[in-house]
Amino acid sequence: MNNKRVIFLFSFKFFDVLSFSCVLLQKDARAG
Repeated sequence: MNNKRVIFLFSFKFFDVLSFSCVLLQKDARAG
């Protein structure tokens, strides 16, 4: 029933984590 909503929330969380890790990698590269 709410499958689309669950998938949407999951993909949103995944995108959030992905962007967060990208920021961390950029900081790491800048520091190194």
